[in-house]
Amino acid sequence: MPARRAVLVVAVAVAMTIAGGLGTLLVLEQQKGGSSPAVVNDGPTFYQALGKLNASVHATPGGPWTLYTVYGVATPVPFSPSALGWFEQNRTVNSCGALFNGLTLWNGSIPLFNGTLNSGTAPFWQFFYFSNASQSILIATDVLGQTRVFPPAPMSNLCFAGSSLNYDPLGWARVFDPFPADSPTLSSSAVNALGAGWFVSNPSVFEAYRFGNNYWGSGNPAGLVIDFERCGEVGRAGVQPKASVGVSSTGKFVTSFVGAEGCGNLESFGSPDVFFSYELGIASPTSLTTGGSTYITIPFQALLTNSSGTIGTDASGIVSWMVRLNLTSGTGAALPGAGSSCEEWVPTTSDCVANSTGWFAILQSPSGAWLDSYGASEMGMNWSVPDVSLVSDQQLVVVVPSSWNLTGDLLSVTSTTSNATISGSTTI
Repeated sequence: MPARRAVLVVAVAVAMTIAGGLGTLLVLEQQKGGSSPAVVNDGPTFYQALGKLNASVHATPGGPWTLYTVYGVATPVPFSPSALGWFEQNRTVNSCGALFNGLTLWNGSIPLFNGTLNSGTAPFWQFFYFSNASQSILIATDVLGQTRVFPPAPMSNLCFAGSSLNYDPLGWARVFDPFPADSPTLSSSAVNALGAGWFVSNPSVFEAYRFGNNYWGSGNPAGLVIDFERCGEVGRAGVQPKASVGVSSTGKFVTSFVGAEGCGNLESFGSPDVFFSYELGIASPTSLTTGGSTYITIPFQALLTNSSGTIGTDASGIVSWMVRLNLTSGTGAALPGAGSSCEEWVPTTSDCVANSTGWFAILQSPSGAWLDSYGASEMGMNWSVPDVSLVSDQQLVVVVPSSWNLTGDLLSVTSTTSNATISGSTTI
């Protein structure tokens, strides 16, 4: 069936600053129209993921457990939800990453999606439950059909406090009374509301299911919002398209907004985009040699700056693909890079042994957990996980053979994108 033409009516353009580092959102109102393309599934639906988790969740001590928020992601390119920012970016990312040892909204990149956005399927679903009896929150995930229930934690945990997930969960649970239709119904309604033309004009957007009157907000009393956007994807910076569709519990169209948002900390819209600058405020390095490896640990703070200097911490929007590391000698000569010996998750960074041909680096959590590796590849020096947030209190660890003497050498940080300036350096 040929798609009907989507008609864009510009009612009003409003520039808004969204709390928690989500950047600036330019909102335009979009009329309904268009029809859905053929349906291609990839991953479970909302109901399928929830059904597989229910028994395990309700058997977890501390309940009874009430579902109050759901987040699903279907993305065609690597995407990290933590890049979008939270109320208190570094505290939330660090505390939640330490609390949940596995793929969640705060650590890792979402598996790629090869289906259609109207299918209601997604490779990643995360569910939030609340127990009034124990005043605890429980998180469970479905990643490509593999389910996991994490141990519950008290509402007072820094993860929930920093992300607002402990604010009125029983109120948010009203979204699920009556229980909403399954995601294929909801997503089909959202895609139809925008019209096929919008997706042709804005390819490679990801789809985010945001159910619950949660941090991201909606303006929709039903609390059921489906977003289509690019911020948080690898390679996306500057102003990017965004559309949000609110639907009722039966999947009926309620409201929609179409426009653009600034990925990161946007100072003003315009051409070219004007951004605040980022600086990694690097502390004094420490060195440890064990076996044949030397580890240079370099703590840092992620700072937001402008022409007047540093204006704040919690600089959301810095992700690994945007950051280039350089290691040079005291005379300015580039030192040879090598492939990382730990390109995937490892229990401790001591499992990342030196490569005899050169240096590589690790992005490490405040508690010492491996987050990402930077080393030589066929495409040059690159991150093994392309989309991990860099936030305050993390550490860079340079790994070299123990025979190397790095005294007087310089580690410097630059940006891979012209949209945002990133700087930082330290003499080892």
